Amino acid sequence: MFTIANTKDSLQELCFPKELQHLTIPNDQQPFGHGAICKVFKVNDYAIKCPHVPVSGRQIEDALIHEITIARSLAHIPNVVSVYGGVKLPNHGISIVMEYINGCSLANALQDGTIAALSLKHRLKIALGIVKGLAEVHLADIIHRDLKPENILLQKDVDGYVPKIADFGVSFLLRTASATHLKHSAGTVGYDPVEVANGDIATKKADIYALSFVLYELLTSKRPFANMKEVQIITRFTLNGQRPTDWSVQRNDTETVPNSIRSVIEAGWTPAADSRPSIGAFVAAFRQAVSQQESCINMMKNTIGFYMKDHTTHENVFDKYEGFDLFMLAVLIQRIVVEDVDAISILIGKLKAEQFWITQFLV
Repeated sequence: MFTIANTKDSLQELCFPKELQHLTIPNDQQPFGHGAICKVFKVNDYAIKCPHVPVSGRQIEDALIHEITIARSLAHIPNVVSVYGGVKLPNHGISIVMEYINGCSLANALQDGTIAALSLKHRLKIALGIVKGLAEVHLADIIHRDLKPENILLQKDVDGYVPKIADFGVSFLLRTASATHLKHSAGTVGYDPVEVANGDIATKKADIYALSFVLYELLTSKRPFANMKEVQIITRFTLNGQRPTDWSVQRNDTETVPNSIRSVIEAGWTPAADSRPSIGAFVAAFRQAVSQQESCINMMKNTIGFYMKDHTTHENVFDKYEGFDLFMLAVLIQRIVVEDVDAISILIGKLKAEQFWITQFLV
């Protein structure tokens, strides 16, 4: 039976899993990281984000629970920092237990020259990871709302760095967020587009705007807002539409960002929100740029057997639609949107040609 009490109990279990409640932070332990309002400790294989001052009051607790709830729903995404839940610590109050990232933020890597030392190829691979992470977030119908270099962590691995999108404190789920929450969720000056600065409700296109500046900084190792006051950033960039023009790669001025990438970034930071491309266009451009443009049609042909009712693979899956489980087909279509925007057009065209009824969901 549905009751408010049952709902609260379920939310409590979701946000504060029992298996995490044994975690503690020794009184003499020093944090390994700091943010504007939080500090981060390493405990076992976890990172625990604690407010600088133990929180009290329903509003602040609700804000932390909101972040835990949003971030936990994204824990399966490779390019998003996994959040496992919350703990209530005696000296820190409600704190967030996260995946420990052995690396620094993109902001720090830009500042200390780490990014400048990387080849353009490596930067493009990092960029693709960021783009695919945000694509997954948008597929979940979530807007990040504060995408910036400080909120992208770089996990070291044998091939370089794996980017992880972090900090979902001001994110919101589009299906459930109230108009008031949508209107007052705050991003960061410079990464907020003009429509948000003017008081409009943020949409996914606001994330696209912020993403475009982040990608420019990563690929060129240049900080367009460096040494500028907030009022200068708002006046020049947000309101008057000033944009960076130097696309050279800092480590070698003869090397520049590919035109295809430059085009999608410039489209992404245009002042007109409706003219900004979707995240799928970014994924397609960056996949092609890093030479990983395997056709998603071929990918489906190789892997579709798992999704067939009879669990057999057909030589050409598009010649035999009746074997599809329709729910799984819808999921596959979502995956194609993330991986390859061209492939979805091919698939829809084939489905329309056969007057396949599921196209009613696609047009």
